Amino acid sequence: MNTQLNIPIDIHPPLNPTHIATNMRNHLNQEINRNINRLVNKKVVFSRGGNQLQPINGWDTQTPDLKAKHFTPSSNQITVVGIDSSCIHIAETDDGSIYAGRAAAVFSQHGKLSSYVRLGPLIYYIDEFNAAHLSFEASGSNRFSKLFLLDRSLAQRVVRERLERAVALELAKMLSHSMILIDGCLKSSKFEERETNLRRVLEAADQNGNFVVGLSKTTRVGLLNKLSQVLYASKDLPAYLDVDEFVSPFLSRVEGHILLARFSEDGHPYRVDISSQDDVEASLSLLRSSDTFYHGYPETLRLAHHLSVFTAAQIDSVKSYLVKDAGVIEVPSEDFRHASLGSMSFRLCH
Repeated sequence: MNTQLNIPIDIHPPLNPTHIATNMRNHLNQEINRNINRLVNKKVVFSRGGNQLQPINGWDTQTPDLKAKHFTPSSNQITVVGIDSSCIHIAETDDGSIYAGRAAAVFSQHGKLSSYVRLGPLIYYIDEFNAAHLSFEASGSNRFSKLFLLDRSLAQRVVRERLERAVALELAKMLSHSMILIDGCLKSSKFEERETNLRRVLEAADQNGNFVVGLSKTTRVGLLNKLSQVLYASKDLPAYLDVDEFVSPFLSRVEGHILLARFSEDGHPYRVDISSQDDVEASLSLLRSSDTFYHGYPETLRLAHHLSVFTAAQIDSVKSYLVKDAGVIEVPSEDFRHASLGSMSFRLCH
């Protein structure tokens, strides 16, 4: 029929990947070039395996006109105990998650490592009921319960904090005239159990004449990384830099006085938080004389870390215990990511 429309069967032009890629590249080139140009002559530390790395001798940057203060090891020695913990995700259920936690405390007496205590594996099951219970213990309400269920990393953090605070509080009550080292800064958490929170630990420690010191291997406070260059340049070690007035106004819930300290020439500067009622230099001097150090890091904390970490065999043992003794039922499972993405075992056709 003369009035019939001749509609093409395929109205779409063939895709031209080269043309598409060229347009995308032209769109992005201006931004990319701006970034590349700002990198000229920049010193860099390449990431390896997702680890947070620092230059061996610090960043060569200008710092405020500050001088490191030398301190000498004390002629006295006290008991030092380093505390660390770990938490791993073990399994999922239809309404929650199973975690396992461990904690370790390592003691140094008369300047030498003497003994240790290790707790765990301890099983934590966080479903709606237990999440609400944890939230109520932390805040008096259930406002955090959904967070604990949805955010696996937060749940693991809560388990670690509860373990460490519980151990620290017991030690603060049992020991006297000793030093309790905590891995990390002296910062209260809104997720802590109120009965064993950091302030309770500090109060108990103060009543028994104990020192509480937090020591951080890394920090997200960029200014501290910059100020640490002062200690890298210092020739008179051990030394510290009082940085509290620079950084404390920008940090919340910090319960201690913030320092940077470098304990030996083969070590790096660390953030050191000392409970506010304690004498800064006296605490550092007692720590230096009472603990042994591995590359400028307290040996009690180093060993507490290794004693609290799970090995592959221990993880398998926890799973075996859950099946054999706790009555859980393992169901068939698969890796959805791998099932969806597969591998590059195909050929693109032109």
